[in-house]
Amino acid sequence: MNECNPFLYDFHLSNAARPSENTEVFTPTILKGIDKDKHKNIYRFECPYAGQFRCSLTSLVFVMKGKGEVSYKTVSWDPRLLDGLGEMSPAGPLYDIDCFDGSISGLHLPHCEIFSEGDMDCLAVAHFTDGNVEKMNPLKVTEAHVMIDIKHLSLFGLIKRMFFPPSPIIAQVLVFQRPLTERQRENVLDVHLLPSNVPLSETKVFEFHFSPNYHPTFEVFVNVRNMEVTLSLMDNNEGREVWPPRRIRLAEAEFVDNNREFHQ
Repeated sequence: MNECNPFLYDFHLSNAARPSENTEVFTPTILKGIDKDKHKNIYRFECPYAGQFRCSLTSLVFVMKGKGEVSYKTVSWDPRLLDGLGEMSPAGPLYDIDCFDGSISGLHLPHCEIFSEGDMDCLAVAHFTDGNVEKMNPLKVTEAHVMIDIKHLSLFGLIKRMFFPPSPIIAQVLVFQRPLTERQRENVLDVHLLPSNVPLSETKVFEFHFSPNYHPTFEVFVNVRNMEVTLSLMDNNEGREVWPPRRIRLAEAEFVDNNREFHQ
């Protein structure tokens, strides 16, 4: 499959995703994995003292009992692991979390659901340890996060009851331009519509492969002579615009310039 180069993204988050007054925001150090995970981001946070701390890249909130170093990354879901939990499906990234000092006492996992207060019990948390999985019921669900207490660290991810009626989500729109080949007469744009709780810092993975969790939603084909395209998104059911028109400047391959000079 051709690699895609990201050249533009746009996202929309609700005001509820902003941290509360008693939560400090931090930007983690980003490291690269090794071997088969060399394209994955590993986030590291050195917590200075007890409190609540929100990652600016993933919106994860760590409740800390004291000073400690936290390491975390996203991993791919295996839906088969949820077979024992009934009618549940993934509702966000799966995080592998470690804390070398054991000072994490709670997690707030970001969600992207827009629902009434009576529907908030559709969300839960899957906790994976040693090949086993348990469903953790939240202590509280806010408009932006699902809160749990934790004792043991490993894999945590949001899950949602499938039999609940579909609800709107807060989403983000990402546009990627595929590399242009010499004989190609059209630019191909891959448009991804992703839930807002998928970290934008993870989107560079599309440069190397399409994750099994994130396939392009649709493609847009543009004549190579056009250096700009306007995109918008409509909700056909409601007949309204959900993503206003955006002017997107297309990247131009070097050989396209040469060909144009040659034909002139």
